[in-house]
Amino acid sequence: MRSSKLGARQTLLTSALLGVFVLGAGAGCKDKLEDLPAPTKAEDEWIDQIGSEDGGDVVAAAAEPVAEAGVEAELAAPPAVIAGETEGELAGAGEDREGEDPAGEGQAVAAAGDAAPKAEGGSPSPAAAPSASASKDGAGESEAEEAEAEAEAEEPSADAPVEPIEPAPAAEPAPEPEPPKPAPPPPITMADYTGTWVFSGGAGQKQKLAQAIEDAAQQVPGIIRGIARKRLTKTQILETPVKIKVSGDQVTFNWQTSGNSMVATIDGPTSTMKYSGDKYKVKVRSKGSKLITTFMASDATKTIVYVLKDDRKRMTVYHRLVADQLDTPVTFSFSYRRQ
Repeated sequence: MRSSKLGARQTLLTSALLGVFVLGAGAGCKDKLEDLPAPTKAEDEWIDQIGSEDGGDVVAAAAEPVAEAGVEAELAAPPAVIAGETEGELAGAGEDREGEDPAGEGQAVAAAGDAAPKAEGGSPSPAAAPSASASKDGAGESEAEEAEAEAEAEEPSADAPVEPIEPAPAAEPAPEPEPPKPAPPPPITMADYTGTWVFSGGAGQKQKLAQAIEDAAQQVPGIIRGIARKRLTKTQILETPVKIKVSGDQVTFNWQTSGNSMVATIDGPTSTMKYSGDKYKVKVRSKGSKLITTFMASDATKTIVYVLKDDRKRMTVYHRLVADQLDTPVTFSFSYRRQ
């Protein structure tokens, strides 16, 4: 009895899943056209996050080291100050020597006067006169020698070390004016999406799509896993090229890989379309510079977001599939370039 009920429940589950993965996500779409519900918070957060990874860190410029005020003053001091101090010291030494009695000169003269013989009447004899004159000449020579020594002392010796003269710091050149920054590109409009776009993502993005399909297939019961994998592989495909034409608020899509096309009103009411034989409710809207299409069935929703780069030559298309039978949405993206 228990096995009978389990078998019946498994059959019902299998039938429900086959309605999505075999008959198509639009097979359960009602004929009565109703407006699509507002996007869920999770869907809006996913859309807002698209493109937020662009940008970079600003590195603050390192501040130049500033020399201390005392060091700058010492380096900038003119060499004349040092020379002045040396001359003052030498001049003071010369004055001290002039005030002294060199070699006892006064005593030597007095002794010579006393020793000289005197003539009668107290006047010096003729022999003493030349002696006194010689003493005066000797004193003059001594003074001349002393003055010459002082002059030589004032002159700097050739062997004395010469202090190097620090050059005054050169003035820093004025910084060159920064070149004018290029004007930012004009804001992207829906009309900028008009064109033919071809896939440029390479093998890496194709491999990510295959992995996303396999991850989704692993979320369903094993009894229908193979069928689900085939159905997802058929519906979640790489469309290239994609032709888009925007005229006013009307947008036309042509997907060459599947041979499907669609015409809708941007930010207009919900419409219906058939994609590979399956019927869907469709709504096209804009959010900032993003062009968003939503395809909805009774138990699955597919959202596609077109994002144009600033150069208008590249575009990234983001896909997100949410189904009642899947615990985790299926997400992947493709890169395109303008043909």
